[in-house]
Amino acid sequence: MQRNLTGTFNLEQLESAHKDSVISSLKKELYELKDLEHDFLRLNDEVASIESKYSLLLDEKERAENEQKIKIDINKKNVSDLRSDVDNLKLQIHKVTVQIDDVMRENITVKRMCDNREGEIASLMSSNR
Repeated sequence: MQRNLTGTFNLEQLESAHKDSVISSLKKELYELKDLEHDFLRLNDEVASIESKYSLLLDEKERAENEQKIKIDINKKNVSDLRSDVDNLKLQIHKVTVQIDDVMRENITVKRMCDNREGEIASLMSSNR
């Protein structure tokens, strides 16, 4: 009977040691899981922060693109207006150039007439002498 009690005692010690080992292993795994949970929560917060920044940047990009589109439209309108002004000025220059040419031709004609009259006057004056 002695052997049986000692064998039972050793078996109980072995079972107790095994239970202690399992408990220790489970505690270690629990701490590791808590660390992993902490890391997960930290990363989750970081992802949420990055998503928030990304959303803000998208909004800012859209606003900037809209502002740029408005500026481009304004610049296109200004360029169109300036081209129209240039075309109008070219037309005015052409009209004035035509008027100047007409006046120049008239002046040349008047000068020739004056020269002819002067010649006639000189001829009349020399024949009257």
